[in-house]
Amino acid sequence: MRFALVGAPTPVLQVRRRDGLDLLAWLGLDRPEFGAVEARRLLPLCRRRLWLEDRNVDAAVPGRPAGTLRALVAELARHIETAPAAVVQFG
Repeated sequence: MRFALVGAPTPVLQVRRRDGLDLLAWLGLDRPEFGAVEARRLLPLCRRRLWLEDRNVDAAVPGRPAGTLRALVAELARHIETAPAAVVQFG
């Protein structure tokens, strides 16, 4: 699954489909196969998941070590905080 800023030549994040769907669900966006969300809406969701709280610990699952979703959220947030007016497409 790719996450890209609309109009950008390359994706800001590219992950396995399962990880992408889990990431979207972990952020509270359900598990859509594809779609788009405004960066100004997505960034606060990412930042909340980066708070050091027990609820923000993503456990290991088969094929993915603990902390993977948190690391992906951190990477996604780094990219979109530079373009808060952008739209993030995923799919």
